[in-house]
Amino acid sequence: MSPTAKQVRRFGDERGFSLIQVIVALAICSIVTAFSIVGIRAARASTRLGNSARTLAQSAERARLDAIRRRTTTHIEFTDSTTYEVTMDFNRSGTPTTRIFTLDPGVVVTDDSGNALASTSDSLPYADFDWRGRTYECNMLFRFKNDRNERLVVQVAGSGDISVNSAVTGLPTITYTNVNSTSDVNPSATLSGNDNKLNLSPCGTTSTVPSGGACTDCTQGCAGGSITPSTVYISDLRRNGGNTRTVTMTVTAPGTIYASPDPGSNISISPSAAQIISASTGGAITYTLRSVTRSTSTFPIKFTYSTCSTANVTVNVKVTK
Repeated sequence: MSPTAKQVRRFGDERGFSLIQVIVALAICSIVTAFSIVGIRAARASTRLGNSARTLAQSAERARLDAIRRRTTTHIEFTDSTTYEVTMDFNRSGTPTTRIFTLDPGVVVTDDSGNALASTSDSLPYADFDWRGRTYECNMLFRFKNDRNERLVVQVAGSGDISVNSAVTGLPTITYTNVNSTSDVNPSATLSGNDNKLNLSPCGTTSTVPSGGACTDCTQGCAGGSITPSTVYISDLRRNGGNTRTVTMTVTAPGTIYASPDPGSNISISPSAAQIISASTGGAITYTLRSVTRSTSTFPIKFTYSTCSTANVTVNVKVTK
């Protein structure tokens, strides 16, 4: 049966979308898709930044706890803008090993101006934990930035506290108020405040938490005299013979000084033989220290004076500097 003329006209009157409508629809779809892709990329970049910062913080916390558990030192250090090393006892065998970790793609560690740090930079962050879980560096900031210029900071404080994006680099100024009241206190007593601030960390306050430089309150004595090191912490010895550092031992009476690095230490000491002090008033011996392997960590060295007095020096062997 053939269609009638009316049916033919009705079918011919039906139209689709015009070219302009199709173009507008495609443009809208493209814009929505573009915004979606940008949003997804931004979210992924933020996620990678957060993951990198949290992984570093978790690694630092594990290293701190391992130092406390084994009553020794552990080490974490960036070797370039995207890679860092952690030296600790990972498998609880009693033997520390070094593992390499890499930041997520697009994330780098930076200086305080936001510039990515090169492997030769003197500002690559690191932290050493002692047997109390404290750090010798007092306050170390690990600054991260992703490819969208978003930033996060991991702080390792001298007390061993580790925080993400809540670094404290200064204490707030507090206004003190003088108190003079007749209620519940002596009416003639006046309490005056001051603006002396507490230290952010315990570093450098005693000889047991060394801060480098000249050693204060480090003299250890016995009946035959005492021995005093010029420093109890050397922070910048380069690995594999990159440089040398010195430490001077001063004694107050005649005797013999013995230098004893821990077994397995990669530190060579010169002079290595026992040093005899014959003067009645004592004397001083200067030792030269050098790293002889590519290992990075902190290494203790014990100096024994005769048989009754000792002094300990901790040496931090680093990749850079």
